[in-house]
Amino acid sequence: RSTLFPYTTLFRSGDYATYAARHDRTRCPKPWTVLIYMAADIEDLPARALADLREMEGSQQRGGPPAASTAEADVIVQLDLPGPPGLHRYHLFSQTADPAGPVPGSPELELVAEPDDAPPEAALAEFVAWGRARYPSERLMVVLWGHGQGWRPRTGESQPVRYQEGGFVGGFGFDHSQGTVMSVPALADALQRGSDGAPIDVLVSDACLLQNVDVAGTLAGAALQLVGHEQIAPYDGLPYDRLIPLVNGQRPAARHPGCTDEDAACRVAASIPTLLAAPEAGDDFVVSAVSGEVLVTRLLPALDVLSTGLVAFLAEDPLRASDIQARMTSRTAGE
Repeated sequence: RSTLFPYTTLFRSGDYATYAARHDRTRCPKPWTVLIYMAADIEDLPARALADLREMEGSQQRGGPPAASTAEADVIVQLDLPGPPGLHRYHLFSQTADPAGPVPGSPELELVAEPDDAPPEAALAEFVAWGRARYPSERLMVVLWGHGQGWRPRTGESQPVRYQEGGFVGGFGFDHSQGTVMSVPALADALQRGSDGAPIDVLVSDACLLQNVDVAGTLAGAALQLVGHEQIAPYDGLPYDRLIPLVNGQRPAARHPGCTDEDAACRVAASIPTLLAAPEAGDDFVVSAVSGEVLVTRLLPALDVLSTGLVAFLAEDPLRASDIQARMTSRTAGE
């Protein structure tokens, strides 16, 4: 593969077109493709999104391993920023100079229109389908980057889900310009449509509250392995300068007792939570990796048995419910 895909470190627009024509990716799958869906169309996220992209582009320049596309993996980004003109798609490469400026230094592949009347999950499904077709690979990682607020049910309508600040919370990918958000069932449907029913090997949620059991249980049908935060995520996001090398051939994923040596996706997923185990960071974050199959076949049925038993227990004596309610609402300051 390395002889078929000699990567340069900096492209001009014309250079990338020549490069893409010479090396037809649709005819030669790589070990990995990473599709990063960056929902940064909200006031506090554009600077964070660009910082994460520069982290990947500039990792090698700062003395670390390459954290962008290599002969082993392509790293593709769809970036949504506030206002027009649309959705930017980039092919991320390591840069020869320290990345700076208002846009990534990597080549922009295309600019996709963002219609006002289309639900945001349609853009996610189209991006995943486009990325799989244009950059085929043996394994696929999809990263959901943006704001998450946990569970949000489906509205039952085909129209985009609108949200109001301070109103009903929940969902992923808040879009200020469009005033939309994805419900969790719609998010799961979009991932499955985009991957044409084939499970994504590793689904990474770089957002708050998307690894709760209700959210992860809904997304489990779309992925073999799920990685994410049960509670809040760090504002700086995941350490992509250490995450991407796990799949682009620059850093081997550690062995894990829950994974076979042949299951690269499992070992990559199990390695990601350890990247945030930095005592000097000063903050604690809860991040986990879980097998979608184990979640669906073991944990969710066990929780169903537990909840059924709790309902029966409370039905025997109504006062038990009052006692539990009191225990749940009587909390000390700061708890």
